[in-house]
Amino acid sequence: MQMQRKKIKGFSLIELLVVISIVGIISTLGFGPFQKWRADRIARAGAVKVAGVIQDIYSQVQRGHYSFAQFRVHSEGSGDDKTWFISSYGMETENFTTLVRNKYDDSNNKTEFHIFEQRCKTDLMFDGKNMWDDKGYDYAGAAASKKLTVSSYEIDDKLSIGVPGIALLAEGTVCFSKDGSYYAAGGIFLSNSTEEDEEGGESGMVGGEPSVIEEMYVCQADGVANSCSLSVGQKNFYSIKWSRFGNIDMQKLN
Repeated sequence: MQMQRKKIKGFSLIELLVVISIVGIISTLGFGPFQKWRADRIARAGAVKVAGVIQDIYSQVQRGHYSFAQFRVHSEGSGDDKTWFISSYGMETENFTTLVRNKYDDSNNKTEFHIFEQRCKTDLMFDGKNMWDDKGYDYAGAAASKKLTVSSYEIDDKLSIGVPGIALLAEGTVCFSKDGSYYAAGGIFLSNSTEEDEEGGESGMVGGEPSVIEEMYVCQADGVANSCSLSVGQKNFYSIKWSRFGNIDMQKLN
């Protein structure tokens, strides 16, 4: 008995073109939201890493690994090749105690550490020695520490950073001590306004010490603005706030 041959029917050219067109339309519609989602994930990941550098170095102070610590916003290169970093530095008890005890120099002037505006310098010196024990970034020819207690994070070229009220981004530092008494800042984190300090104007300014800008931004780079600014309106904008006691708060701003 001869078996009846089955007819196998494939897709016609028109049917294939219709299917390809539908897939193309769906892909096009989904590409825009995917790109927005991806850009926001990049910005959020950057903000988390920046907040992590700040949180980690403050945690080292609370654990007693360092008596004084700093996080620093700084750059390398110039023009289109400029790259921004967030780095942390740590000072152990011996150097910290030396600075605290030596309040005046031989000329009876206050040493750098006891002047609010100079206390948080990256090149803080005493008797010709740089007092930072561990450095998260190689600067001025000094070798960066391999210790995990300090770190440095390079800002991706897809991201920008900024500070409230600062149009042109520049270097800035913030320093922590365990009880907050030697909290200080420098550069872009110093405000023109003043606040009363616990030592009744120990910084040498009438009425108190300069106030600290305790916030920075991470946002999606737009290729135009030098830094993140709420007035410019960059996308995927994150705010990172802290206090002299190390409390970190990160949130997305609309």
